[in-house]
Amino acid sequence: MRSCGLDSWSAPRPKGGRLSDATSSYLLLHAEDAIDWHPWGEQALERARQENKLIFLSMGYASCHWCHVLARTTFADQRVVEMLNAHFISILVDQEERPDLDNYFMQIMLEMAGLSGSPANFFLTPDVVPLFAAGYLAPEPEYGAPGFVAVVQTLVKEWDRRPRRHPARRRHDPRPASKLGRTGCHGCSPRPGGSP
Repeated sequence: MRSCGLDSWSAPRPKGGRLSDATSSYLLLHAEDAIDWHPWGEQALERARQENKLIFLSMGYASCHWCHVLARTTFADQRVVEMLNAHFISILVDQEERPDLDNYFMQIMLEMAGLSGSPANFFLTPDVVPLFAAGYLAPEPEYGAPGFVAVVQTLVKEWDRRPRRHPARRRHDPRPASKLGRTGCHGCSPRPGGSP
């Protein structure tokens, strides 16, 4: 089922991760990744709150070229795998299956990064407050963009240095995103080709 060279990853993959029962072809492509992916939902959000861990949210879709590039470069990098698994609750969303989340987070990405598209990557507090948003990030700095490894290291360092209750300014109300985790999107139709 893997394509675009995804079957040649060097990172070990656990058998049957949390995505193995997904209906989304995009999530199924990542079901055996070394990253401990969660589907979007209350279980993942609650785990982040209980463990007081940051959330890494990555959004894409099965036919997205740069999503596949991200998977075989950044998500296959052992440093990225280890940092995400140790310090984050990682959530993967299929933009075509969840246009409600896509619309909500694309607006945030546009405001924070001045761009939107796929893949879309967000670092969030356990309360779903956005800290950083970016599209494709290679493991190391490339084309004027910061490297994924450096972004993660900086966020982890800052998160560990904060007072116990994170005083993040709530630029975005996390309640709508939390609600989306519980209600889902019944009757929504996916965007053709993943575009608005």
